[in-house]
Amino acid sequence: MENPYAGLLNLMQEQGKKYNPPTISIGTVISTSPLTIKTGDLILEQEDLLVNYELTSSYERTCNVTINGTLSSSTASASGGSGEASFASHSHSINAQATLNGDMKMSGETTLKVNDLVVLLPTENRQIYVVFVKVVNL
Repeated sequence: MENPYAGLLNLMQEQGKKYNPPTISIGTVISTSPLTIKTGDLILEQEDLLVNYELTSSYERTCNVTINGTLSSSTASASGGSGEASFASHSHSINAQATLNGDMKMSGETTLKVNDLVVLLPTENRQIYVVFVKVVNL
């Protein structure tokens, strides 16, 4: 005789799945062109993925940079005059405090590589997976 509670428990679990948000998973990049990621037994093709812009090859960022420091240089050696010691070849040191301020455009090699680990979150219907970020083992 079947346990009536087991059937009720199964029904509750199935209904609960409908209302629980999808959970994150870890995937492994198995190909970069086209992008293919494996999570568990599931192979996700490029058309199944939405990728964080910072993980794409077209990622570029502009930031403001301020650098404070000392600029050091020297004048070119020069001589002149009548051959007296005071006119011998010499140079002058130049040291000045300076601040450089400006925008810097950065683009980096943040693109995904084979065997990289990524955090994945499926959409509610589990048809598309969002690739949030690359993660590493320490």
